[in-house]
Parts: sequence; C-alpha cells; structure tokens
Amino acid sequence: MCADVTDSQITTASWDGTVGIWDSTSSSPLALLKGHIAGVWECAGLPTSEVVASASEDCTIRLWDRRTRGGFSTLAGGHNEAVRSLCWSGSEFHLLSGSIDCSIVLWDTRTCAPVHKTTSHSVRQIRRYRENIFASVGENSLQLWELGTDALGLQSTRTFPTDVECVAFSAETGLHVCGGVNSVAYLSSITKQTLLVEAS
Repeated sequence: MCADVTDSQITTASWDGTVGIWDSTSSSPLALLKGHIAGVWECAGLPTSEVVASASEDCTIRLWDRRTRGGFSTLAGGHNEAVRSLCWSGSEFHLLSGSIDCSIVLWDTRTCAPVHKTTSHSVRQIRRYRENIFASVGENSLQLWELGTDALGLQSTRTFPTDVECVAFSAETGLHVCGGVNSVAYLSSITKQTLLVEAS
C-alpha cells in the first residue's frame, strides 16, 4: 500500500484494485473507489487540488475527485506494463508516470493524452527532487530528469550494487537515500555522484 495524505484525508492504494479515502482524524473510512481491474501500486495528490491519481498493475492511471469521491478520467495507452509510480509536475494539468516497461510518460490531465514518452530503466518509483528536476529509481540505478516545456531530458544516472525500489532526498543538502533489495539502503550525494554510506 502507498498512501497520499492531506490535512483531513488519507487516500490509500490497495492490491485488491481499490482506492480508499479515510478521515485522517478519526481513521474512519469515507469511500472505497472502484475502477481498476488489477492491484493499485500508488496514489498521488496535490495539496492545492482535490484530484488524486492512482497507478495500477492494469497499465492505467485513474483520476479521482476526493470531494465527490468518484472517478472522472482514465489515462491509458501510455504504458504496456504495470504503472508503478506517479508524480505531479507541480501543476494539476501535468502528471508523470513510471512503469516497469522501462518508460516514463508525461500526461496532460485535461486531454488524458500522453504529451511525451521517454525510455528509462524499469521504474519502481519517481519523485520530484526540486522545481523541474525529478528522480526515478529502478533496477540498480537512480536517474535524474529535467522537465522542459513538453519533454523530459536525462541529466545523470547513478548505479548501485543491488536493485533499488524507493528514494527519499533532501533538496537542501543534495543527499538522497535509496532503499535496495535484501534490506540494504544507500546514502548518496546527488551533486557529487558519490556513494557515502551502504547500510543493512
């Protein structure tokens, strides 16, 4: 399960194909959203919007309205394998999706159409690093991407001894932690492209 949290609600992704909305104060269920035909890997919302997106094993992305608690759009045709991760560009009109089909797609949520598709590693997670810089992890690498007007450009690639599944970082220090398989974590410097600590 991967969740999106606001001040009043928690939106959860479930392997049974549903998206749950919960009251963050009482932990009571508010809605169970159905539409995907396979497990949901992740949900991603914007603090300034009621829209939340869900990424699924069924190769699609669905957009939901937390206010009305219903779905209103499906983004399909961009990936041919499971969509593992989502990241908003900073605008509610552009969404990035990463898939195990070795691609990242930039979507226009107004038209539900892909704007740009680029070849990458097999993506497990994609996160915004700062402004128009995004990081994706998958296989044994972390890749940094720069988002232009309508396209992504690869800036750098950092490799690790084992496969990595997730990333968290500090934009202030330029340090990031990647979670690897076999309970291994890597602390690295984005700016210096150096591995600082390997821990298990």
